[in-house]
Amino acid sequence: SELKAFFKGDIEKFVTYLDEQKTSVYSYNDYFKACNYLGLNMSESKNRYPHDFKRWHDIRIDEYNTANALKDEQERKALYDKFAVVASKYLGLEYDKKSVYIAIIAQKPSDLIHEGELLHHCVGRMGYDQKFAREESLIFFIRTKEQPDVPFVTIEYSPAQKRILQCYGDHDSKPTEEVINLVNKKWLPYANRKLKQLAANRKGDFTMTNYFRITAYHPEQNISVIMDSYGKFEKLWQFSAYMVQKGFKVLAVGNDETFFDGNIAKETEVEPNKIILRAYTTGKPTIANDKVEVNGKFYTPNN
Repeated sequence: SELKAFFKGDIEKFVTYLDEQKTSVYSYNDYFKACNYLGLNMSESKNRYPHDFKRWHDIRIDEYNTANALKDEQERKALYDKFAVVASKYLGLEYDKKSVYIAIIAQKPSDLIHEGELLHHCVGRMGYDQKFAREESLIFFIRTKEQPDVPFVTIEYSPAQKRILQCYGDHDSKPTEEVINLVNKKWLPYANRKLKQLAANRKGDFTMTNYFRITAYHPEQNISVIMDSYGKFEKLWQFSAYMVQKGFKVLAVGNDETFFDGNIAKETEVEPNKIILRAYTTGKPTIANDKVEVNGKFYTPNN
């Protein structure tokens, strides 16, 4: 053992010391490990053979426990901080489209514990929080829109492999076909598109970043407009709120994945400081057969 190797050549003195101090080799081994953890020089006699072993044993063990607890707390804080960064990075993969279900990303390690406890599976254990912080796999929760805070189905998703690793409900049960179809046919393709956008953004390619389109009518001015926003607003609702503040009634909204261009091609240059007028006319827009038209310019909102 490490202790035996340390006292090699001095074993008789060591045994005599233990006898004089009325202690055991096991207690000394605990003391020895604590001192090494604390970085004490065990070649110094005061540390190697303290004059009152019991007193110094208790002091060093207490210092070890305190230092170890502090280290654990620091590691726990670091994990929570890293987890939050990763959750924020992949927030765009959350899903809230035309469905009774939503997909939300875990925000902190305790979310995994809560999910695992209520659904009786192992997502709160087995190192899923560490894997999440390392971006090896991400945890998403499938919830119903009516009860968004109630655990329902849990997804483990690999951003590197762009596939679902696990998808389980209560007691590791297989979800319903409705949920499986949502996850595989709607959320997964959506998440992979968003992941591709994230990669493009990191390379400086801002194609389709925060691209929104709104058709609105101003009752007082009796005018209709089609407006695009490409980078000015983080969320679509912010763009809508802006138009409402200007006196418009919003008639159709969508992001770049929920409308078809028609004869209004998307902008290619990011415009973080302004919104873009795409069409303008007096009177109300023409909305028929899922197509919106303003002064000859048209598109399909699909929302």
